[in-house]
Amino acid sequence: MTISSTYTPTIVTGDGTNNGIGTVFKYFADSDVIVTQRVTATGAETTMVDATHYNITGGSSTGATGTVTPIDGATDFASTMTWTIQRSIPLTQSTDLVDNDILPAASLEASLDRLTMLVQDLEAKVNRCLKVPISDALATDTDLPSSVDRISTSCTFDSSGDVSVT
Repeated sequence: MTISSTYTPTIVTGDGTNNGIGTVFKYFADSDVIVTQRVTATGAETTMVDATHYNITGGSSTGATGTVTPIDGATDFASTMTWTIQRSIPLTQSTDLVDNDILPAASLEASLDRLTMLVQDLEAKVNRCLKVPISDALATDTDLPSSVDRISTSCTFDSSGDVSVT
């Protein structure tokens, strides 16, 4: 399989229906997908649960796109909600290559695809982070409150150099 050179989570605003939402990224297993619901007015986020709030189909042992469908009655996917559907590949390595055995190309390619997905997932997180100089202490706290809590505030730094808002 070929992995796209870029990874983008799927972000969808509700429209009052519970139609299926296609992922724009490939993944291996249903558990590789995280769905987060955000209330537009408050910024409150909830991690949705597969088979409780939505059903997911797709993905495969070799990687494929899929569809996330809100469950009628369990989820009111109104226009006041936004769902972020993202890939989160577990940080594991399950391929076992045997000494003096024929190199299985499919297994090797799947492992490299998985590694590429892991790097893309991490890059997506790093690109959303504040970055401090490499020479700063490792303990610097750069976590921000939600955008709703940051509205009409200023980003400031406390006496330890950690981020806060006022």
